[in-house]
Amino acid sequence: MKLEVLTIEHDAQRYVTLGDYWEDDDGLHIRISRLGDWRYEALVLIHELVELLLVRAAGIEIAAVDAWDTQHLDLEEPGAHPDAPYHRQHAFAEGVERCVALALGVVWADYEARITASLSSPSRIP
Repeated sequence: MKLEVLTIEHDAQRYVTLGDYWEDDDGLHIRISRLGDWRYEALVLIHELVELLLVRAAGIEIAAVDAWDTQHLDLEEPGAHPDAPYHRQHAFAEGVERCVALALGVVWADYEARITASLSSPSRIP
């Protein structure tokens, strides 16, 4: 399996998100928005990687994840909605993310505040 991970500027994401993944003939790809703290970027990466692997294991098409996300841009976290086709995988990935945050000494409320501020920013991360 080939996995490519890049941290990019927020406005370079395919849509309004801090973490994105897809699969093509070249392998799996994950893009993480630059957040100004490597630990925050690592947490988004861990969430996306766990979610991606669980989505693949469950046989959920990544196209269905993308379709849900882009149709629900009004939600702060589309995967948290109980009707999301990958809701269980998203919730599990968040649990892993929270455990790693604790191990890294990240205060979850501070991390969430940065995420919220970043998602409301039209381009660059504050």
